[in-house]
Amino acid sequence: MRFLKKSFLLLCLFSILFRLNSQEYNLNLPIDLPLNLSGTFGEFRSSHFHYGLDITTNKKSGYEVYSIDSGSIIRVRVSTSGYGKAVYIDHSNGLTSVYAHLKEFSPKIQEYIKAQQYLNKSYNIQKFFNVGDLVVNKGDLIGYSGNTGGSSGPHLHFEIRDTKSQNPINPLSFKYKYEDIKRPVIRSLYVFDETNSFKKNNPKRYPIKKINDSIYESEKVIYNNNIGIGLEVYDRQSSNNYNRNGIYEIRMYLDSILSFSYKMDNINISESIFRKVFYDYSLLKTKGIRVQKVYYPPNSKLSFLNHNITKGIFETNDIIEKDVLIEVIDWNNNKSYLNFQIEGMLSNIKEKPIDGTEIVPDQEYKIIKNNMEIKFRKNSFFNKVALNIESRNDTLKVDKDIYPLRKPYNIKINKKIEDSILRRQSYIGIINKNGKLSFLRTKINGSSFSANSSILGTYVLSRDSIKPEIKPLNFSLNKDISKQSTLRVRIYDNISGIKSYEVLINDRWALFEYEPKSNLIFHKIKDGIIKNGENEINIRVLDGVGNETKINSKVYYSN
Repeated sequence: MRFLKKSFLLLCLFSILFRLNSQEYNLNLPIDLPLNLSGTFGEFRSSHFHYGLDITTNKKSGYEVYSIDSGSIIRVRVSTSGYGKAVYIDHSNGLTSVYAHLKEFSPKIQEYIKAQQYLNKSYNIQKFFNVGDLVVNKGDLIGYSGNTGGSSGPHLHFEIRDTKSQNPINPLSFKYKYEDIKRPVIRSLYVFDETNSFKKNNPKRYPIKKINDSIYESEKVIYNNNIGIGLEVYDRQSSNNYNRNGIYEIRMYLDSILSFSYKMDNINISESIFRKVFYDYSLLKTKGIRVQKVYYPPNSKLSFLNHNITKGIFETNDIIEKDVLIEVIDWNNNKSYLNFQIEGMLSNIKEKPIDGTEIVPDQEYKIIKNNMEIKFRKNSFFNKVALNIESRNDTLKVDKDIYPLRKPYNIKINKKIEDSILRRQSYIGIINKNGKLSFLRTKINGSSFSANSSILGTYVLSRDSIKPEIKPLNFSLNKDISKQSTLRVRIYDNISGIKSYEVLINDRWALFEYEPKSNLIFHKIKDGIIKNGENEINIRVLDGVGNETKINSKVYYSN
């Protein structure tokens, strides 16, 4: 507490937040709804930092989405994963806006994209345009909010990017306001050993005590190795008690001197892979706890972090008792403080002998175990690791999913399978933490089966002999569909997954939109493929190993 009092004046000097100079911009909101955010800029996601804002839409789809400024549509994408249906607009002022997970595009865009889908005979499509080809005005309708792609619920994903670099900028920098008087929540303090060469870290957890609405305290941290501090921390918006959002800014002071800081004002996309070392990967994977590091992780490249001399790491030669204050700040300048003391001790602890296969980042490795082979490329890992690798029968264990990977690696299993069908149905799968086998796209070359993986774990050569399922939901043989607006079909495969599907109506390729989350494909009858009278429908579905299912049906339609 004494440190908090003596530092108050100093903190006030730092309390003015940096904001991108947005005086020259006057941007509209992309949707006529309050900014209730289920996701904030810079949050950690499984494959990237979060590049924008997730604006909730009352758990519904279909709200109108507008261009925030005049400009030109330069890219339109339709995908079953990622951003789903998305529009990119160049505003000719150095900014590009992105609108993702849309249910539909505006009629003008929809007509063009549908024509391209029919031309290419593909639901997934991406089209690029030159500036000036598809002009939009400020406030023009560009689509309707939805839940397409990798979305887990109806919302609008909204981004603003620097046009030249395509690096995302925090949209809140442009005077977008939302209600929030809640302070960030600090749950736990973790201490990481940053002395050992090989990173098999088991950080020590320190419980914290909440003193009042803004101040937290922890017991003294006594250490005898170089250490870094981590926090289990999140933010909540006043109007949203469910989502745990990311933190905008953190500052750490050591005896009133700034030791480490960062702000989520912008992100360099090329650095996104280093998110895996900015939070503790092992804790997230083993216990589901997201702990954010309050120091510069070794061998990382994150330009938004403060690059001071110490990089937030406390060294063993600093044995004097010192005060630490960590200030956690959200975008609306709500603050929480964690106050504790640290004291270093002289250490004579030696590194433990390495148990396992040593992997150094800047080298390539080829490891052979019986009939199995592992290949690590240069810089597959961020730091040196020691892996426990075992093989038995058709199972290969490559340690556990506790080390983050920078690059995918290759697994190869050699096994002679004479029967061509059995060989084609074979694949490499990885056993997840629930004991379920997950399919990996597998290449087959004679008796060799190979796959790439981005996580460590246990791999098995398995087989998928089960054909995918096809189930029409709102039509059947000889049914009259005149009063329907769509044809809906469930397609499903619970092992290797759906690889491709094709629907022919009267021997013509028909556009069926695909929503993998609901295992649903559907066709809009207004597309004009359905004719008056009898219509023949042929559906063909392939799974990941080439198992095929076909069905044929006939329906009647009268306009």
